[in-house]
Amino acid sequence: MDTFARSESPIAAEILSTSEQPPAPVSRARSDAASTARWVTIAACATVIVASVVRPPAALDADIAGVGLDKWAHVAGTAVLAVAVAAARRVEGRDLLVIAAAVVALGAAIEGIQVPLAHRTASLADAAANGVGAVLGVAGWRLAATNER
Repeated sequence: MDTFARSESPIAAEILSTSEQPPAPVSRARSDAASTARWVTIAACATVIVASVVRPPAALDADIAGVGLDKWAHVAGTAVLAVAVAAARRVEGRDLLVIAAAVVALGAAIEGIQVPLAHRTASLADAAANGVGAVLGVAGWRLAATNER
């Protein structure tokens, strides 16, 4: 191969120049943005989890824009869950619909589990809020992924 490469042939020079080039480096800005997005997702998940565990029960009696704070908590929790799954799986397109459906199913299952429990109340409104959160989460992920390109 050395003899061929030394022949000064333009074809040989082209083959050698393309095969010896290192792969293009990943943009530092893109890498930093992806890292930041993952940390924001993790922080949001942690915040929602902590808030749902340590909040006083009366705190969810308040309304924001005529909607109970508990419904906003359902929307936020399922949106964060949908984004976290989409980020972890790096999905787009139809796979986002699968994630939304899975998060909606999980929310519905959680509501269903509450039916026989005396200290919990199942609610179709909570299930609907979970659905809204799942859709908003995957829509937000899709929008962010589109803007990143």
